[in-house]
Amino acid sequence: MFFTADIPNVNPPRYKIEKTMGYELIGWEGGNDKQKASILLQAFSKSNVFSTVQFHEGLDTDTNIQIILESSPKFRWFLGETHEPVTWMQENDQGRYLLYIGNRVLSLRSFFVIPDVDRDDDFLVIRIRKPNKLTKEYRYSLESYQMFGWLSLVFMWYDDSKRWDIILTKIVHQFLAEAKDDF
Repeated sequence: MFFTADIPNVNPPRYKIEKTMGYELIGWEGGNDKQKASILLQAFSKSNVFSTVQFHEGLDTDTNIQIILESSPKFRWFLGETHEPVTWMQENDQGRYLLYIGNRVLSLRSFFVIPDVDRDDDFLVIRIRKPNKLTKEYRYSLESYQMFGWLSLVFMWYDDSKRWDIILTKIVHQFLAEAKDDF
C-alpha cells in the first residue's frame, strides 16, 4: 500500500480547551477501516486538547464531531466482492475504467509480473457540530494505491501500511490546528 496524498507536516497542538468532545463514526465498516478509526480516536485523545473524548449518543457534550470516511468505489474481481455495480465505473469514469480493465488483463497475462493496482481515493471528512447545527466541515485526502504482484515485492520496503498511525495522527493534528477557532 502506497499513500500518495500529502502528509501534513504539523506539530502537535499546544493549546487546551476545557470542553468535552463527543464523536460519531460514519462509514468505517471494514476491518482495516475500524483499525484506522481507532488510530484517529487515539490521536484525538492523546492530543489533550479536550478534557474528555467520548462517544456521542444522546450525551450532553460541548462539541460534537462527525468523523466520516467517504470511500471510493472498490472493484476487486480477484481479491473480494465489489460493493458497487459492475457498470458503475464504466458509466461514470470511462478513462479510469479502461485503465482498470487493461491493468487486470496485463496482470493476468504476465502472471502478475505487472502488478494488479487498486486505487483508493478515499476522503476523511470531519464535521464540527454544535447543538442542532453544522458549524464547519474539513476534508482530507487518503488517496493510496495497493499493488499485488511480483514486481510489488521489490517495493515492500516502501510499504506505507505500517505508517497509517503516523499519517492519521498528523491529519488529526492538522485538523486541530485548522479548527482551533471553531470549537
